[in-house]
Amino acid sequence: MPDARESIENGDIDAVLQALGHPLRRRIVEALAESGEMSYAELMRRVGIDDSGTFAFHLRRLRGLVEKDEKRGVYRLTQLGLRAYQALQLVKTGVAEDVRTNESRATDEHAESRRPSREEIRRPHGKKALWVISDRTSFRLTREHLERALRRGKKILLTDIATLVVEPVPEELFEEAVHAVVDVARVYAPEYLRAVLDEKMHDVLTVKYYDPSEGVPQPGLLETLIEALSSLISKAVEAAAIARGMGKQPVEVDRVFSQHGEELRLRTEACSLRVLPGNSSVIRLHGRSRGEPFVEAIEAENGLAVSIRGSRETKLQLDLPPKWPRRLALEARAAGVKATDLELEKLSIKASASALMIAARLVGDNPAADIACSTGALQIDFKGDWRGEALVSLRLGASSAKLELVVPRDVRVAVETQLSASSASIMVDGKRVHGGFQEPGYEEAKQKLRIIVEGTASSAKVNIRRLED
Repeated sequence: MPDARESIENGDIDAVLQALGHPLRRRIVEALAESGEMSYAELMRRVGIDDSGTFAFHLRRLRGLVEKDEKRGVYRLTQLGLRAYQALQLVKTGVAEDVRTNESRATDEHAESRRPSREEIRRPHGKKALWVISDRTSFRLTREHLERALRRGKKILLTDIATLVVEPVPEELFEEAVHAVVDVARVYAPEYLRAVLDEKMHDVLTVKYYDPSEGVPQPGLLETLIEALSSLISKAVEAAAIARGMGKQPVEVDRVFSQHGEELRLRTEACSLRVLPGNSSVIRLHGRSRGEPFVEAIEAENGLAVSIRGSRETKLQLDLPPKWPRRLALEARAAGVKATDLELEKLSIKASASALMIAARLVGDNPAADIACSTGALQIDFKGDWRGEALVSLRLGASSAKLELVVPRDVRVAVETQLSASSASIMVDGKRVHGGFQEPGYEEAKQKLRIIVEGTASSAKVNIRRLED
């Protein structure tokens, strides 16, 4: 079996997925977490199965989460398995109890929280101490919380939360009682709080503003579980990135490469990277890092391969020559990547434990985008005089992603889905469609778009929007 610690550092979300994708495997994980160690026969009896072949199959699917002590003949959870169990318990308690009204839990002001990404945000504001609310799968912020904080002369810091729901509260009260919202995967808040909340948020992955007249959002169990898993694994990967940067001095990075061929294979790990089209004929990588990052550029047969590995405080920008590359293959691990204004014929993305914001325009004959990611927001623009069938393939594993596609008015659309324990919201011109959908005239159309969505224990939102003349 592969080493569990290595799986975590590699952002191996699929390993966690194996444990949580089937009820029997979840029972195995829970049984080992509660008992510590069990023999093969004991474990079969505990989970209530008498078919040895079926049990062996599911045990093999737990590779990386469960390990066997060959000398003693017992099974136990690896560190990654314990994280899977932790995520399960967080969801069970967090969903059932969105608002923690128990006094001792609600006022746990001195609970440990991990080292922040922005130290200054966590310092007391003025003369008021901080009430830190952290390490939650889901949390619903109510007027009661805000008023309680002010009565005690404190300001609230919301941090390390998978899903935060802000109930409709007075804007002035929110402004006065909330210090900051930091390291939160997903935030739901009333539209009228947009201005004040934007000033208080740092390192927030996605935000959705809602109309209070339509009710307060109720994130589902699957969505909350996905955010919890992504958060747990991302923290483990981030810890490895922090360790690489500890004790090292900040340095300026400025590297120049020559373009080669028509393809860019870009691999980035443990860093923040922005990719933009430039106005020079060369490729420039520049920014700051704590410690010298690993940077390598190799000329391949069809193009250039660039690898970047940094630390948590590596923030770089990659400027590309105009109209280059024609094909981009991006691999991101424990990284934040933002790419805008790219014009490509082919786009390939493979990402784990990463946050992506990609805006690209696909051109040429039969343009294609193949996307496999853990968490991301992507926009692909199909404007232009292209011909044939454009293909977009979105593959998700224990993840949550949002994809927006912009197409000319005459493009016909077809949708295919392969989903397991997943939810997918697919909209075409504001109307919800499902797998097997195909617009009339698709086969004869000069421009057509086929979308394939595959997901296991995932949540996907796909919006196809046509351009008006």
